[in-house]
Amino acid sequence: MKKLLVLILALLLLLLCSCGDGETSMELLPLEMSLKSASESTVVVSVKNLGENRLEIIDGASLYKTEKGKETCVGYIRFCDYKLEYAVLPGQETEWVFDVEKLFGKLPEGEYRMTLGGFDYEIGYNGNWWKEIEFMI
Repeated sequence: MKKLLVLILALLLLLLCSCGDGETSMELLPLEMSLKSASESTVVVSVKNLGENRLEIIDGASLYKTEKGKETCVGYIRFCDYKLEYAVLPGQETEWVFDVEKLFGKLPEGEYRMTLGGFDYEIGYNGNWWKEIEFMI
């Protein structure tokens, strides 16, 4: 019963936090992400965990291309289908390298946005956060 109540409260918090500009708040997800490099085949993201729990992407990623002010979806992948793991330990900084050519195909020049989703490993909620990285090739 206690676990059910905690789950309901976590879902309510998620609903309250999801209203706004889109990205998950630092209070809910103490994770900094920034683009390190991008090419037609590889995207490298610098990731820093400012929290006390291990964080990982489990859901996957969506890739969008913007042309003439219109955004179209290039594709969506689930990391578990590829047996890929992207995690960062508490207080650690790491790089996540995405082989976009393997995952989405070779990318032509343009403006892109990649969204990443996952969960806080220690408390086990899944799909409750997302971050996005914008880049140009």
